[in-house]
Amino acid sequence: MKKVHKAIIYCALLALGATAGYAAEKYPHIRTALRELEGAKIELQNASTDFAGHRVLALQSVDEAQRQLNLARNSAPR
Repeated sequence: MKKVHKAIIYCALLALGATAGYAAEKYPHIRTALRELEGAKIELQNASTDFAGHRVLALQSVDEAQRQLNLARNSAPR
């Protein structure tokens, strides 16, 4: 029975730690957007097509979006 209680307490502490980390991050969607934009950029760079001439502007737009999101995140009140 003691092992079961220890396991429950351990799982609860892990869950609290995970939610505390999430709560501590004030703008998690910005971080997610930056990660997704990086993935899109890699796909655009490695694609075998130029997307009917849209690849260059799309890459420039991704770079600008990343720049703006980083500026916003870095200038937000903590």
